[in-house]
Amino acid sequence: MIIFRSAGQGFKLTFKLWPVVLLYLVAYSAVGALATVLIPHEIVNNQVRVPPPANFGDALSQLVIGLALYLPTMAFSLYLLGGTLAASLKLVGGEPVPMEEFHRQAKRLFGVILRWGLAAVGAALAAGLVVTFLMTLLWALTGRSEGMKGLIGAGFWGAMLAAGLLLIYSPVILIERGQGIKEAFKESNRFFNKHRGATFGLILWLSFIGALIWLVWAIGVAPVVKVVREMAGLPPFPKGLPNFFFSLVLGLPSAFLSVYFPLALGIFYRGRNGDTGTGA
Repeated sequence: MIIFRSAGQGFKLTFKLWPVVLLYLVAYSAVGALATVLIPHEIVNNQVRVPPPANFGDALSQLVIGLALYLPTMAFSLYLLGGTLAASLKLVGGEPVPMEEFHRQAKRLFGVILRWGLAAVGAALAAGLVVTFLMTLLWALTGRSEGMKGLIGAGFWGAMLAAGLLLIYSPVILIERGQGIKEAFKESNRFFNKHRGATFGLILWLSFIGALIWLVWAIGVAPVVKVVREMAGLPPFPKGLPNFFFSLVLGLPSAFLSVYFPLALGIFYRGRNGDTGTGA
């Protein structure tokens, strides 16, 4: 079955892009450590909580700091995504991809993958806002019931999720076919609708693999990190450099999956797009 072949081949190829996994890991860990220093927070019931801003100045300061951390991180993630999808074509063909070639492709594709990211987020937000408007109107027309009001937020996120599913293959199509963003969106929508069941099967299988990786890490690695932290006399959520070094260990599954998922999606798209319509 192509679902299992795509997941298995993507898993193997991810190890060939281990420097990219490392780049994700370092970037996420560095941003997380900076956030612990720059964003005021407190520990409540053993969980991190950012207190509400006391005034407009505090709110503006938190917004600026948050955007200064978030936007470059997302841009770097898109940079790595473009390079990963470009490298996938050669990796599947058995060709090595030196990091010099990876970065060359990532730089070449950064502009288009950045525009794709903005367009995809915009499309998902637009879908969510349209559904929110319609459900809010329906809520007002049906007597403003509390039960209906609670569905408005669910409708927003549900519409965004639906839009994301329709566009899930668009970055692969954009990189591999060299089409425009609009054409990539249309092709992704067409491909998803044609292979809806297989796509859901792939997502469930990849989610299971991801959950299994996290479970193994939580059972086998997280307790060791906890012991080391306690021996060093550090609190559960340390700031700065300690946070960075612990995140290098604890964040490895997230970095691995950031490379693995697009590789598996690309392999699945190529496999199903060239098949004869047989079963998944």
